[in-house]
Order: sequence, then C-alpha cells, then structure tokens
Amino acid sequence: MDPKQNFYFMEMNTRLQVEHPITEMVTNTDLVEWQIRVARGEHLPLKQEDIPLNGHAFEARIYAEDPNNNFMPGAGKLKYLQPPLVTDKNIRVETGVEEGDEVSVHYDPLIAKLVVWADDRKSALQKFRYALANYKISGLTTNIPFIISLCDHKEFVAENVHTDFIPMHREELFKTAREPIIDNEIVCCALSTILNYEAELSKNYSNNNLVGSMVPNFWTNNFAEKQFDLIFNNESKTNAKVNVKYVNENNFELNLNGQTHLVSINVLDRQARLYQCDVDGHRIKLSYSRDQETGMFSLFANDRLFEFKLEDRKYQKEQNLSLCDADSNDSFAPMPGVVDKINVKAGDEVKKGDPLVVMIAMKMEYVIRSNRDGVVKSINCSVGQNVKKSHKLVSLAE
Repeated sequence: MDPKQNFYFMEMNTRLQVEHPITEMVTNTDLVEWQIRVARGEHLPLKQEDIPLNGHAFEARIYAEDPNNNFMPGAGKLKYLQPPLVTDKNIRVETGVEEGDEVSVHYDPLIAKLVVWADDRKSALQKFRYALANYKISGLTTNIPFIISLCDHKEFVAENVHTDFIPMHREELFKTAREPIIDNEIVCCALSTILNYEAELSKNYSNNNLVGSMVPNFWTNNFAEKQFDLIFNNESKTNAKVNVKYVNENNFELNLNGQTHLVSINVLDRQARLYQCDVDGHRIKLSYSRDQETGMFSLFANDRLFEFKLEDRKYQKEQNLSLCDADSNDSFAPMPGVVDKINVKAGDEVKKGDPLVVMIAMKMEYVIRSNRDGVVKSINCSVGQNVKKSHKLVSLAE
C-alpha cells in the first residue's frame, strides 16, 4: 500500500523455482541441501564471492501439451516412456512418473525436467539436442518435437534469443507435418510390426534368448512373405503397402512402391525395444511401442515419432474425431477436463461462435463454441463430469 492508500499485490514465491537446476549445474551446488541446512539453523556454506560460474546449462520442461494447438494441455496414460540414458552427472532427468502412470487433468501436465551441462553453450546445446531426441513418449502429445525444433533453429543456435523469438519464427518452429517423408522411415515402421510379431510370439518360446538374434525359427514356419497395410495417424491418413520377404536370420527384403529395400535388424536392448536397422546401407536406430487396447503403433526413428496401425479389423477400435470441422453437427472436448458450465439446452438456437460448454483443465477455463449456426439437438455431458479428449459434448440438428 502506498502513501495514498492504493493497494498493490505482489506475488511472493519463497521457494525454489522450477529452473533451480540450472543454477545448481553452473555453480556445482545443491540448493535443496542448503535449504534443509538453513531450516536446521545452520549458516549458508558459501558466500556469494565464493561461488564461481562454470560452463553452460539448458533445461526443458517436458510437458503433456500440444504446441500446434496453442500449447493446449493434455492428459492421459503414459503408454510408453523411455527417458534418455543418463551417462554422467551432467545429464539430469527429474521426474515423478513412470510408464503406465496417468497425467491428470487436475494438475500441471509436467512429465519431467531435462537438464544438461557442458563446458560451453555450443557443447551443451548439442548434448541437450541429443538427450531430447532420445526422450521417447507415446500415449499423449508432448512438447518434445517443438523443443527440438527450437534447438535446431539457426537463430537460437546463434544466441539471437529474445522474448518475441517464438512469435517471430512461428512458421519455422511449428511443424505440423507428421507423415513419413522418405521410404526408409516407412520401411522402419513396417519393421516394427515384424519386431512386435516376434516379441509377442517369443513369449512362448524359451529358446529365443540370443541377444543379437531377431528372428526365431518359427518365422519361416508361419510365413516367408507377408504384406503390411499401414495407415498413418496424420491429417492425410497416409496409406503404405509394404511387402516383407524373409531372407535369412536378421535379414529381409521389403518392397515399397515398387522399390526393393535390403534390411538387416539387430537387437540393442530387447527390454527397451531398441534396435539397430540397416536400410540399404543407411543405419537407423529405432524403438517402438504398441497400444494393446487400440493396436496403434508408435515408432521412434530419425528423431521423429510416427503413429500408425495395421489395416485390420481388430486394430480399428480407436476413432479419430474432428474437433472443429465447420460442417460437423457435433462439438467435442479438445482436451481431457471437467465440465464446468453448460450454456445451452436442447431446442436452443445458436449462432456460430456462441459458447456452448465451459470446461476446466489444468486450472484453466476453456470455452467450447458452436462451429456453425443451428439448433441444439442434444447435450451429451453434465456439469461436473470428467470427460476425455474427443468426448462428444453437444450435437446440433442436421
């Protein structure tokens, strides 16, 4: 309050900030330990002049959010979670979740903090970029591809960073393309189906224990050649037909669009489903996971995530719903959350842009608006209801 009785509010965060590992890495200190010591009545172990600054550090908050949808927070199960391998004290992964855990709609969607240190900024950025490329998550959308895009931007590399950096370079940073761009990547997707086939069947074969061996004897007993029809989970729903022919142990021929590719596979870490593949002499590391409920595959290769499924009835349980199709009669939840308000009822006339439902997610309010003029046919939710992403909220009459 100032002398004229004007009241002002100042936020006070008397705690360590999320970015405190940066300070710890460049000063070689443990600030949490210092807090505990001070709470016990001890003095700070060092004075300011005794604390040198060494090297450079980067930190990223690994979030369940969609940068291509205005950084909309997400929630759901971490169906596959493989953090980068921590090889030394200069890489830190601070997390409280593991594979199979749920990211809740009631809390911040932070999955982990990734922190790296090196002698200089260039080396630290290279190490940071490598760690991000090896952070593999499926089941929900994360900001990892966006952060990688940020690290690769020439102006970020050149240290030309400011508060308007993202708006200024938005077109380059927000990459919406999610489909494979070269045959090798589609070949790797087909390979993951082979690997999954082997992994499922090998559960029943105790003699399949060779570290470097991929193909069990029963491959040729079941089929020597098979065709995979892959449907990719992208806007264009890319379809790829791949013909796979077994050659000999660990070696295959894959025919894609009339082109034959020679492929060999070696196991690097069977438990982590990490493999090394040579496609026409081009070496690619890949790992994959498969959702047992939907049949959806998630393949990590060339620093990218590809999601696809086999064209087969048992893999078609999941339907991809449009959230904002201008011609649609339905409005869907854009993210998991709680229905807070319903502003309309059956029979009401609405105009395009009218608020239909208000949702609460991650402590924020989101208004779901009508995407066209019409008459409300039905309300498919209730106040207080927890809804999943793509839940149909309101339907308009045709």
